[in-house]
Amino acid sequence: MDWFHDETTLLDEVKRTRRVTTRPLSIDGFEDIQLLRRGGQGAVYTAVQQSTRRRVAIKVLHDDGLESESRRRRFELEIDLIAKLQHPNIVRVYDSGVTDDDRLYFVMEYLEGLPLGEYVGTTDRLTVRKRLRLFAELCEAVAFAHRHGVIHRDLKPSNIRIDSDGRPHVLDFGIAKMTTANAAAALTSGMTLTGQFLGTLAYASPEQLHSDPALLDIRTDVYALGVMLYEMLTGRHPYPATGPVADIISAVTEHDPVAPSRAAHGPGGPPDAEHINDEVDTITLKALAKEPARRYQSAEALQQDVLRYLAGEPIDAKRDSTLYVLRKTVARHRLPAALGAALLITLIGFNIALYFSNERSRLEAAKATQIKVFLEDTLGSVQPATAGRETTVHEVLDEAVHWVEIALADQPEVEASLRTTIGNSYRSMGAFSKAEAQLQKALQLRRDHAGDESLEVAESLNSIGLLRRDQQQFDEAERLYREALNLRRDLLGAGNILLTSSLMNLGGLMLDRGRYDEATILFHESRAIRRSVQGAQHPDVAMCLYRLAQVANAAGDTATAIEHHRQALAIRKSALHHQHPDVARSMLALGTLLLDEGESDGAESLARQCVEVRRRALPEGHWQIAEAQGLLGACLQAQRKFERAEQLLLQSLDVLRKSRGPSDEHTQTAIRRLGELYEAWGRPEEAAKYRANGP
Repeated sequence: MDWFHDETTLLDEVKRTRRVTTRPLSIDGFEDIQLLRRGGQGAVYTAVQQSTRRRVAIKVLHDDGLESESRRRRFELEIDLIAKLQHPNIVRVYDSGVTDDDRLYFVMEYLEGLPLGEYVGTTDRLTVRKRLRLFAELCEAVAFAHRHGVIHRDLKPSNIRIDSDGRPHVLDFGIAKMTTANAAAALTSGMTLTGQFLGTLAYASPEQLHSDPALLDIRTDVYALGVMLYEMLTGRHPYPATGPVADIISAVTEHDPVAPSRAAHGPGGPPDAEHINDEVDTITLKALAKEPARRYQSAEALQQDVLRYLAGEPIDAKRDSTLYVLRKTVARHRLPAALGAALLITLIGFNIALYFSNERSRLEAAKATQIKVFLEDTLGSVQPATAGRETTVHEVLDEAVHWVEIALADQPEVEASLRTTIGNSYRSMGAFSKAEAQLQKALQLRRDHAGDESLEVAESLNSIGLLRRDQQQFDEAERLYREALNLRRDLLGAGNILLTSSLMNLGGLMLDRGRYDEATILFHESRAIRRSVQGAQHPDVAMCLYRLAQVANAAGDTATAIEHHRQALAIRKSALHHQHPDVARSMLALGTLLLDEGESDGAESLARQCVEVRRRALPEGHWQIAEAQGLLGACLQAQRKFERAEQLLLQSLDVLRKSRGPSDEHTQTAIRRLGELYEAWGRPEEAAKYRANGP
């Protein structure tokens, strides 16, 4: 790697690669062709497509003679890559071809707007939060490319165009690389001494500068995203971007950047630079880690941490901070009903102590130690109400409430967060009166501390809405859901990803209440936001489709329900592990509808797949395996394979009756199916037994 020490040699190589043809461009079907810019690989023109009258961009490969075959292969790959990446934040390809003088070209959408750096530098009042939201949307586009096996390798502000709506678009996949071995082998994967590399030196990761193709993976793009995030937050580059090449590379590979919070108070920084806190620093610097293993492992992981920060949730980059976990994780995550006493003691006792010891003076640290010991002694010694059995979660929660009141009387934020967690745990266990007391107290604390119009209050309203739903107080649940949704809209603005949980909760309630038109509108809005922010193939989009299918089915529109379920299943198969429960859930739902429509062969295939997935993922005898076996049995009954159907349906009923109880809807479905089997089989006496709810 001696080339960068001799800048004269490097620049000579760069100049040699940029000797390009300057003759006018003419392509059939296009007019008003004008040069926009030239790059190391090709030139980009704007033109009007005569057939559609739309303005387009045309990228044409240089014919400089240097590495011509390699360049053609790479150019052809770029065409294929962009064509397969159908995403609203990635430039779209319309057509491709060869000019009269044998130069490759492709036609893509023309995006009016500004490059990322210019947009951020010239847009008034672009606050820290607005910059982070813009960056999160950019990350989603890059993550989409990664999910489809594409590493960009040339991410930089000039390759990001911001349109008139303030939405980012990724351009120029000219040196992109497929993550699959076959595609990579088709290309020369190493760095080339081109003007393009020189132009992106400031965004190259340390492993790129080592010139080893084997080291490059999606984390290389994560690093470039980190550089752009740093620039968006501070108005400056994390390292010197000009000067001797050797000095730049030395800075990138050997020195650590100044934290954004310290670098942002100058030209180009946000107007509210004081809001760049340690969390934003942590996110940015983790993306810029020199060792790939210490970075975010994907663009999606980086995006999710930014979204967590914007939502006031804990960021993964700080999961190892016990102080941090207490302040934020406890505030957001629901305590599962199956939590044991030891986990709760650790969460409430030990972390409260460390919260005080990290936040207060030595005197408060001493107080924290006393609280830690006290809570461990009390919660750790909770005795069951009846001798000879284990302590229940109810008893641990009851004890926790008492000591939270004592230990956190002067810490309203932490107290409200813990009460919300405990209240949601009580609700999930059916202890509604205890849940009510904790959730109402948390709401009042948040109103007093954060104000009526805050995201914390919206969270509390949503939690109480869930409680009212479980209490079947549907009018009150709806009022609370709507209040939480409206508050989030006011605080976050339209189209924010954090609205979707409120939209889904309210949509689910509308579905349960038979208000199908309202449910459809809410689920469609949630789907539109998730598609826009997360991409069309994200599992959350599949959940919206799944819920839309439920609405359509309940409203009697079976054809629409089947189509939505097909789309949801396709996304889940593509985006999730094949044993993920949502994959099996979609198989079961779609198979059930197909069976009802008389398509028993298609339903049988899905039922068999569902049984196999659940057998691999769940323990023997699990009721969800029995549920899938019941659908398979019903399919076989429809095909008049009565003996095998009877065997499966009896097995299914036995498991469901034992695990779910005789009155559960799944058990009742199994009973009904057995009655239908015996009726179709010509065994009316046995059918009558099951029509009367079974023997």
